[in-house]
Amino acid sequence: MLSLRVAFCCVLLSLVPAVLLGWLLARREFPLKIALDGLCHLPLVLPPVVTGYLLLLLFGRRGVFGPVLAALDLQLAFDWKGAVLASAVVGFPLMLRSVRLGIESVDPRLERVARTLGAGPVRAFLTVTLRLAAPGLLVGSLLTFARSLGEFGATITFAANIAGQTRTIPSAIYTYLNQPDGESRVVGLIVVSVALSLLALVASEWSARRFALDVDIECHHAVTAIYGPSGAGKTSLLNLVAGLVQPDAGEISLDSQTLFSSTQRIDLPPEHRRVGYVFQDDLLFPHLSTEENLCYGRDLLPAAARRFALDQIVDLLEIGPLLKRRPGHLSGGERQRVALGRALLTSPRLLLMDEPLASLDQGLKNRIIPYLCHVRDALQIPILYVVAHGDFFTIAAHPQVLPLVEEHGFENVLDVEIAASDAERGVCEVRCHGQQLKIPYCDYPAGSRLFIGIRADDIVLARQRPEGLSVRNALQGTISTIADVGGKRLIYVDVGRRLAAKTTPEAIEEMQLSIGDPIYCLVKTHSIRLGPQLGRADKR
Repeated sequence: MLSLRVAFCCVLLSLVPAVLLGWLLARREFPLKIALDGLCHLPLVLPPVVTGYLLLLLFGRRGVFGPVLAALDLQLAFDWKGAVLASAVVGFPLMLRSVRLGIESVDPRLERVARTLGAGPVRAFLTVTLRLAAPGLLVGSLLTFARSLGEFGATITFAANIAGQTRTIPSAIYTYLNQPDGESRVVGLIVVSVALSLLALVASEWSARRFALDVDIECHHAVTAIYGPSGAGKTSLLNLVAGLVQPDAGEISLDSQTLFSSTQRIDLPPEHRRVGYVFQDDLLFPHLSTEENLCYGRDLLPAAARRFALDQIVDLLEIGPLLKRRPGHLSGGERQRVALGRALLTSPRLLLMDEPLASLDQGLKNRIIPYLCHVRDALQIPILYVVAHGDFFTIAAHPQVLPLVEEHGFENVLDVEIAASDAERGVCEVRCHGQQLKIPYCDYPAGSRLFIGIRADDIVLARQRPEGLSVRNALQGTISTIADVGGKRLIYVDVGRRLAAKTTPEAIEEMQLSIGDPIYCLVKTHSIRLGPQLGRADKR
């Protein structure tokens, strides 16, 4: 079909110029940048007929480039190639914008890294930026394809409506509408056109969705911390709870109220969820004073729904002297306190905090943390808190976490596979990262996988594999980390995965333990806790 051929050629014709101009507009600053950007997007605001007429003036037989095209024996006007050019010009802004956004989403420092590794500027762009911007190119191509299928004004003006040569679906619809018996044909063409365009748009939307997050949690604590590597979905989880992002499926509820349900078709908008949100970069309104920022959300609440007075929050966070200042005149710590106060004054039922201390130095963090404790203790608002970063020991030693560590201890969670079971002796042999362990008996078949838990307090360290002891398990490994946590010592041992063992400074000194030393982790069989089964194996 001519329309499909025109649409495919339109995409191919637009792609390379869009990449070049997208890179230029995304990565370079020059005097006429705004003018060039406006010129590239001009087809969006010009009537398509005007665009087609301008193409005639440029590429028609008597146009500016007409003699050049004639010398090359190339005809564009009133030819299917002219339909391609007209569609490409009209759809080009969609392609350019998608490609430019894709390039802008890639950190330019990655290209600099590639340059230091020996890649030239072109190779660095092609192998790093362009690959990472590929979703933008795909979205732009699909949008341009869909736009080309519906292009009429510029095409009929520049390429005419010649049956079998330049008659695309829109021009065919126009032709059949003027025929007495053409109504049935028009309906058929409309169905085809809508189906093709819808398919392209759905594919464009699908290609833009690159991240999947599957979460099933219940939070009942005053403070629930969310910790994980960058890109794991911590912020996405907060955005789902806040209503800023809609899940594909599932349910979100707060205080027995359903905020979102795909089965019940409930999706409460963010402004009706009464969920406070403190962003990583504070995002204070720069044109408002501190007091105006604080009162922005509070003033939108009915008086009866306001739990906290302005003076109460100002005193709690000690920001009274800052009320008349604008955000540009506040320090990082002051801005975060104001952002926290702004969220609290909306009288939230839940407070979301997305790495609020990530951009602050350690001194500012130490000054902000007491205010968070005040909020937790004085206002009794549950908090969902994304932990910015830091290794296991840094988090464990945090003043907020250390009391829990002392009370409950650490537990190592290992993924193991059952090798054999002995119901009579009450044990199972399992494979654990290339080593063997004996665990309490569980009625699972060989080959089943499950989680087991080993408390750090239940691990005894030995320089050599012991003999004549009742301890049945000895995992061989290498010391990778020794850290001070609340006056105790946590030793990480690499046994195929990292295993945390708790001991005392005196024991480390007597055994002369240091990083890199070989060591055995001794664990009693019945101190091992059985966790949930993994995989598809059924109980016997």
